[in-house]
Amino acid sequence: MKPLLEDFSALAMASSNDAKRVIGIGAPAARVTVTGNMKGAGLVEQADPSKAENLKRKLQLKSGQYVLVAGSIRDRELSWLPEIYSQLLREQADLVGIFAPRHLNRLGRLEAWLNRQGLEFQRLSSLVNGCEQRKTATILVDGVGKLFDLYGLGDLIFCGGSLVPLGGQNILEPAAWGKPVFYGPYMDNFLEATQLLETAGCGIRVQDRDELLAKLKHFLANPEALKAMGSNGRAAMSDRNQIAIKQAELIKEVIDGGKHRA
Repeated sequence: MKPLLEDFSALAMASSNDAKRVIGIGAPAARVTVTGNMKGAGLVEQADPSKAENLKRKLQLKSGQYVLVAGSIRDRELSWLPEIYSQLLREQADLVGIFAPRHLNRLGRLEAWLNRQGLEFQRLSSLVNGCEQRKTATILVDGVGKLFDLYGLGDLIFCGGSLVPLGGQNILEPAAWGKPVFYGPYMDNFLEATQLLETAGCGIRVQDRDELLAKLKHFLANPEALKAMGSNGRAAMSDRNQIAIKQAELIKEVIDGGKHRA
């Protein structure tokens, strides 16, 4: 790797451990800079309250009505989350459940599980485009590009691909809205994000579906605790834009022939 890495003018690494690793395989130490991880830069600015309010009107959500958003759910989560939601409805009868499979070719499977739980549902597209008025408490997300804004509606938010060993999904998206995030133990693809949110006290890791149900029940009964945790997560993301700027400045130095030029 050394001949290849010596051709880089600069390497911006997410952490000191990453810097040590890249130097260890041959990168010139003088060209390695630890800037931090820019993943999530700009998300706070994208979390537009007016978009969430618009969705809220289209979905006819009442003020103070609690919403569960299960985003990017995969594999066995497609059956577990409807089961969990059914049990939560016993505690909170007017709870709205919004379910988004990670891949649209799993819509049929998710529909089957919702039917098995006796949950009448409507598709998000029909509600958003005005073809239907919301008559059910359960909404199935049947398109792409809406999940980020839907997180803005959620009180209880679960990010999928994490109760099963699939590496997790982007938990920084709900955090940008000031929302605490529930996820399983398998967050291998988002370790830095997990550490960030757990340090801030707004990342809620559970080990299995039973613990997820217990935690959701607990916070459904303690909504003020949820709100306090969520504001911590939004604050924890405040430096992401500065990291992006730092990396852009590094690129500019290289382009301008500055000290990092090889």
